[in-house]
Order: sequence, then structure tokens, then C-alpha cells
Amino acid sequence: MNAPTSYRILFEAFERRFSATYPQLVLLPYWQNFVGVATLGGCFALSVSLAHEAPEEMRTELEIIMRKQIDIRYPGCEAFWEDCAHYVTDALHRIERPERGKYMFLLPALWVLEHVSGSEMFSGKDEMCGEIAMLYQSESVGYWNAVQDYSAN
Repeated sequence: MNAPTSYRILFEAFERRFSATYPQLVLLPYWQNFVGVATLGGCFALSVSLAHEAPEEMRTELEIIMRKQIDIRYPGCEAFWEDCAHYVTDALHRIERPERGKYMFLLPALWVLEHVSGSEMFSGKDEMCGEIAMLYQSESVGYWNAVQDYSAN
């Protein structure tokens, strides 16, 4: 199964659970976009892990393939991808280099919640952010290790 589909399925379940646990979420300006935005955030977090897990000669090609798959499901999402990338990059520049690894999954999760909330404060944000970041991390670890280079075939 491809990453965008996997994340979409996971976040459809998360959306139901979060909405039941935190009913005020449905009042957030862009909550209806949660599944798509969280899927994109997950794929972004997964692409960041490419640098640690995929052979260097395959990284760009793998990211392009994944981004094309996201665009099939969410046409025009490139601007959101770039927004997420800028959000994460800007935040990382303010963090000391040795500490940056701790935030690689937390920052995309925070971007998701900032986006769907329209930057409004809401109850449960920290807990939700932690859960999303843990999901990103658990789904990303080892994902690229299974990728093999079949280009010679």
C-alpha cells in the first residue's frame, strides 16, 4: 500500500476518535480538512526520514513518486507541502542542531494542528500533537528500508 493511502486510512480513524474525545474540534475553522492535511504532514515526515533510511541515489525519485501519489488524492496540494516544509524549516533554524532530531515528527504534527485550527487555541492541542507525532514516527521508522532499487531490471 502506498504511503498517502496508508496515512489517509489512519487519519480517518484518528479524526473520528479525536472528534469524539474533543467535540469542540468540529468548531475549528478548517477541521473538515484534518484527514487531508494530516496525510500530507505524514508524507512530509516520511520524506524527511529518506535522508536516514534510503540510498542516496534513490531519495529524489522516491520523494517525487510519493508526492505524485499525494497529488492524485489531493490535487493541488503542492502549496500545502511547501507551506509545511517552510514551517518545519523555519522552526528548525531556531533549534540547536544537536536537538533538531527530537522535533522532526513533532513539527509536522504541529503544522497540521495550526492549519486546521486557523492558529486558534483549543483544548487538547498538546495531547493531539503528541499522538500525531508518535504516529508519524512509528509509521516512518523502517519504511524506506523495505524499498529496493529495481531500476536495473
